[in-house]
Amino acid sequence: MIKAGVAGLGWWGKTLVEAVADGSDEIEFVAATTRSLSSDAQAFCKDQGLELLPNYEAMLDDPGIDAVVLATPHSLHVPQVVAAAAAGKHVFCEKPFALDKAGAKAAVAAMEKAGLTLGLGYNRGSIRQSPICASASAPARWARSFISRARCAFRTRSTSSPMPGAPAARRRRAAASRQWAFTSSTG
Repeated sequence: MIKAGVAGLGWWGKTLVEAVADGSDEIEFVAATTRSLSSDAQAFCKDQGLELLPNYEAMLDDPGIDAVVLATPHSLHVPQVVAAAAAGKHVFCEKPFALDKAGAKAAVAAMEKAGLTLGLGYNRGSIRQSPICASASAPARWARSFISRARCAFRTRSTSSPMPGAPAARRRRAAASRQWAFTSSTG
C-alpha cells in the first residue's frame, strides 16, 4: 500500500483524494498541504482523515509518506518533482507537467537518477501514452491505477459517485467557485 500526500487542495486535488476514498488496495492518502491553510482545507482533511501539513517541505520530510500527488499550479511542478526526487518520494503530477522541454527533462532526469516512479495525469488521455509509467514496478502500477480511478471520479463527479456525500460536497465547491468567479470578474 502506497502512503501518499497530496499537495494542493483545490477542486481537482480534492477530487483526486475522493477518487480513492472508498478503500483502494494500492494507495491511501495520509496527508495534505495547500497554500492557504483555510478552514475549508482543515474541514476537508478532517473529513478525509488526512494530516494537514504546514507546507510541501514538511510533506517531503515525513518518513510515513511514500509518494506525493501534485495538484498544484503548473509553474511549481518542476521544482516540486525535483525536490520529491531528492527526498526519495514517488510522484504523480497533474498536467501540465512542465512549462518547457528543459524543465520536463530536468524533472524526469531527477526521478530517473533517484530510481523513482513519475506518473503524469492526463484525465482524458490514455495511460499508454505515458512511457514514464510503462514499467511493471509496484509504484508504476499504482500510478496507472490511480490515473484510472481519478478519470473515473472526474467523469462521474456530477452523477453517481462511490463516495458517500461526495456529490453534495462537489456541488458546494462548484457553487463557491462560480461565486468567486462572479465576484472576481465584477470587481
